[in-house]
Amino acid sequence: MKFFIAKQQTLFIKPKPPFNFELITSLYSRFPVQSVDLFSKGTYERVLRDKDKLFLVRVKSVGSIEKPRLQVEVFPKGARKKFIENKVKWILGTDDELKGFYKIAQSDEKFAKLIKSLYGLRAPRTPTVFAALLIAITEQQIALRVALALRIRPV
Repeated sequence: MKFFIAKQQTLFIKPKPPFNFELITSLYSRFPVQSVDLFSKGTYERVLRDKDKLFLVRVKSVGSIEKPRLQVEVFPKGARKKFIENKVKWILGTDDELKGFYKIAQSDEKFAKLIKSLYGLRAPRTPTVFAALLIAITEQQIALRVALALRIRPV
């Protein structure tokens, strides 16, 4: 049996602060049957389709909440850099502007308490409309564990 290590390409993304990578991506580690989006040991992984090719994307935070920076490794080498960059930015919400929200929310007593524990959180997104529809339909009709198990089948 032969094993090989695929060549990779690396790119970096600078999200708008505050950006809490761990909080955003840890959502994917909460369900054991989740296998489309994975988060383990500080790394978020997902396969992205670009036309007829599949690419494994691994994302790690190499910055902080106030000075965020993401390292994105793409396997195998040869992916269109701008396509991968735009998909990762979309999925993780790196371009979302939250400063206005925080300014308003911190002046409210009830919101201020929530902000401390959820600072830098972004809403998770899907890479395609099809994936969003699949989630919306399955999660409203059946138990969440079953819905998560069904979601991996079309992928």
